[in-house]
Amino acid sequence: MTNLPIFKRLFSVCVILVLLLSVAGPVLGDLPPEEEGICVQVRIRINQKMTLTRSAFRATLEINNAPEGVVLENLEVTLNIFNIEQEDSNNLFAITPPEVTGTSGVDGTGTIEPGTSASALWTIIPTRDAAPIVPTRYWIGGTLSYQEGDNQINIPLFPAHIWVKPDPLLVLHYFLVRDVFSDDPRTLDTIEPTEPFPLGLLMVNQGRGTAHKVQITSSQPEIIENEKGLLIDFTIIGTQVNTDQISPSLTVDLGDIEPGQTALAQWLMTCSLQGTFIEYTASFEHVDDFGDPRLSLIDSVDIHELNHVVRVDIPIDDYKPDFLANDVEDDDFLPDTLYKSDGSIEAVNVGQNPQVSGNVTSEVREVILTAEVVSGWTYIRTNDPGLEQFRLARVIRSDGREIWINDNAWTTHRTYWYLGEPAPFREHLVHIFDKDSTGIYTLIYEGGDQDGDGILDNEDNCMNVPNPIQENTDKANEGISGYPAGDDQGDACDPDDDNDGLSDVQEAGFGTNPKDPDSDNDDLTDGIEVQVTCCTSPNDPDTDNDQLKDGIEDSNHNGQVDTGETDPCNNDTDTDGMPDGFETQNNLDPLVNDALDDLDGDGFCNLREYMGETNPDSAEDRPVWTIVYVDDGNISGIEDGSMDHPFETIEKAMAFAGPHDRVYVFAGYYKENLVVTKPVDLQGEEYIFPVIDGSLDASPVLHYVNITSGSITGFQIRNGTGPNILCEQSGLLIRGNIISDASNGPGVMVDSTSSVTLFNNIIYNNASDGIRSQGTYTKVINNTITSNYGDGIDVTDSQAVVIQNNIATQNDGFGILCSSSPVPDVMFNNAYGNTIGSYSPDFGTGTGNLQADPFFTDAVNFDYHLTANSVCIDAGTSSGAPELDFEGHCRYDQPDVSNSGSGSYEFFDIGAFEFSRPVADLDGDGDVDGDDQAMFASYFGLTDCSGCEADLDGDGDVDGSDLTLFVADQDRFHCPAEACVGNLDWDLDVDGLDLSIFTSDFNRTDCDQGTPCEGDIDKDNDVDWFDFSDFIFDFGRTDCPVCPR
Repeated sequence: MTNLPIFKRLFSVCVILVLLLSVAGPVLGDLPPEEEGICVQVRIRINQKMTLTRSAFRATLEINNAPEGVVLENLEVTLNIFNIEQEDSNNLFAITPPEVTGTSGVDGTGTIEPGTSASALWTIIPTRDAAPIVPTRYWIGGTLSYQEGDNQINIPLFPAHIWVKPDPLLVLHYFLVRDVFSDDPRTLDTIEPTEPFPLGLLMVNQGRGTAHKVQITSSQPEIIENEKGLLIDFTIIGTQVNTDQISPSLTVDLGDIEPGQTALAQWLMTCSLQGTFIEYTASFEHVDDFGDPRLSLIDSVDIHELNHVVRVDIPIDDYKPDFLANDVEDDDFLPDTLYKSDGSIEAVNVGQNPQVSGNVTSEVREVILTAEVVSGWTYIRTNDPGLEQFRLARVIRSDGREIWINDNAWTTHRTYWYLGEPAPFREHLVHIFDKDSTGIYTLIYEGGDQDGDGILDNEDNCMNVPNPIQENTDKANEGISGYPAGDDQGDACDPDDDNDGLSDVQEAGFGTNPKDPDSDNDDLTDGIEVQVTCCTSPNDPDTDNDQLKDGIEDSNHNGQVDTGETDPCNNDTDTDGMPDGFETQNNLDPLVNDALDDLDGDGFCNLREYMGETNPDSAEDRPVWTIVYVDDGNISGIEDGSMDHPFETIEKAMAFAGPHDRVYVFAGYYKENLVVTKPVDLQGEEYIFPVIDGSLDASPVLHYVNITSGSITGFQIRNGTGPNILCEQSGLLIRGNIISDASNGPGVMVDSTSSVTLFNNIIYNNASDGIRSQGTYTKVINNTITSNYGDGIDVTDSQAVVIQNNIATQNDGFGILCSSSPVPDVMFNNAYGNTIGSYSPDFGTGTGNLQADPFFTDAVNFDYHLTANSVCIDAGTSSGAPELDFEGHCRYDQPDVSNSGSGSYEFFDIGAFEFSRPVADLDGDGDVDGDDQAMFASYFGLTDCSGCEADLDGDGDVDGSDLTLFVADQDRFHCPAEACVGNLDWDLDVDGLDLSIFTSDFNRTDCDQGTPCEGDIDKDNDVDWFDFSDFIFDFGRTDCPVCPR
């Protein structure tokens, strides 16, 4: 089983809100007389789709049938998932049907013709039970079976391990008001104003994992039941996330929600008629093909009757909305529960016997409100002494604490019709919400009759200018004593005083200046911004915050985005990741995606300079070193190279990266052919080995051209045309890769103008040589090179070449072929089983060179770990060799093997893998598996077992203490703990002392001239930015085993 990368899979949930609104009135459409005045019920539904990403795994199986083979029939693959206790764990995962190529299936019906290959790809999704609390390790293996002629073949699949992280678990609390205020159908001669009301959402992550990239898209409300045909309409007019500004969009982006954290959203709604919600239901449907509720990241959805959106400022104020709700049914619809923005829920008490000291008048603007209260959260409601004639301006508690107006102190003025009453009842209430109330408040009011015309401000259509005849705002006033005559000219009483297309009443609602047609001075009139663009703000000159005024972007001032204009509602019109203002100010084109161009030719693309806060039009102003991330599972639609928004392809990241940057590639399958012209450090996710597949184009997978230095680490590089990696006029470090299946060329090809170092690579099954080099100063050290169709290593016309600690076996040419002058240093290699010969010229008698079976664990299934009887163990040289092996493990002195190597440490192994036998490896095959478990079980309980394999603690018996040692070691495959390459002072951490050592070595280029450089981490004889990128990756670690130096 190969290629088990983790990736992000889109997860969707449909939330369905069904609401029943009751509307009463004498005229409801064309109803018969006997039905006039009855209550009519309308049922609406709001569908909301929530999407977020979750972790899943891809398992790929590839099968090649040799040209000289026979048809493989009855192909069947069974996947088995097990935990550290070897328990079957398939029930904890959902596994998609495989995507197959090259065969009809892997269910027992498939066939593979000779000379062809087949593959199967499974997507494996953990359920919430796979890792409920902490990250948990699993192994995915299985069985491959097929019929080969008359033979039934059954092959176990080598297990690959995965780490499953805990899932998020989301609880959704929705909140909706009970009463909706709008036009009352019972007042035939009046159209009451529509008051927007909120549909609130509090999302709480009660799981142990992070909810990534959470987004909710709401539909407009849909009427699903309207038996009487009532003419009514519901509309969502805007959305708000946390404390952000209100947006006209139906979509809210909540981002990542960490464990124990929350996110809040509100949808502002309107209804064309007044009514009361009398029934609420909320449900959700998990959208997938499995039907397993354990795959759902939603734990529950509920909906609550909302009294008011409040603001909790005790003990601290997070400025986010909180929800005061009525969860316990009562006749007065009083609140009893507070849902706080941090996800906690607290009880609310109701103040008893509230009283005010008197009514508010023009002369008396302050009154005292008292109530009987208890400690904790308190809600007080009583008649508003200001009625509608005066506005509540401040509320001050008796101890001096001021209550937030509109949030925690507010007034309501509502009209209700009661059965049997001839006229409606107008209700005026004041509400106070407080923590640990003193029970005494001073209410301070504003308002009255400001212009003294006898009309109260709340009824005056022009409250600043005397106009007792309300229908006459600015017409010739026919001699009303004491008031100025109308002049038919613009003044404060005109419907649109500044002639901007908005009435003064509308401007009061929008907060704009009714005397200024362009309140924010952005060269767009308020009317254009509100009524035409519908997205720019009349109070913000730069709505999209791109450092360009709205009127500059809409240069035609018509509220439309015309040809040649940038969008004032989108700070990045060309979606290239750079704001329009930045591009305009730095001679870039805000209408063309030029993110990956390099205006000043300094090696850093324009987008990289924007993110690095440097000038893309100045070659002297360059960004500092950074890490650029790549993840083919990024489905956010945003790519900027950050960890949260990585590029989807390596090609984009390489174009974005600048000199000496590190491009870090998460697990995935990348079909790309790359030409690299920058000195960049290309790093695959540690020990996951992302795949770069070059079958997309007839060219090398990686073609390095004219770079002074660079590196590629930790990939599976395959299926290139010609070589997989081609180096021309370049300096390159190639380490820790699996390089295979090049067609019509070698795995790695180095031209005469290049200098390349190859450490710890596995190179196999390439159409020509494993490595072919004509380069100077080429170093080939600790690689495993096998089963290539040419030589293992072919070095021609090269100087200062070092070839040591390599295994070259089962290649069709020589193991190691050198025709260079002077003769290269060929030492401590093992060349065995190659078709033409082991060494040419004959290095077999050279220092430390061997010609013996390396005894791989399972070469047929590409497992090139050494087994316990391999001659390569402790037989290499540590001089110039990497101190970590292919898997990042320390070199290990095997205690039962005599050292035959050389250098400061004589126990380095030959090849890419360092062998170490775990104590639980009872059968000595180099790993701990079911065979060792069976052996241990057969000994368990013996009390006379001195010297037997299962007596791990050497006390003469096999008991619980041995079991503890066995369990602790049973997930080990071959090697001890991962080392820290940045641990330069040989202690247990990478800290400031190591940084001082590294800094003192930085920029040295003489590391091979007698004085070693501790900072030369990549062993290329200098200390440069590539060593720095390795060092900084380890900085801060405190778990470093000490490796030999």
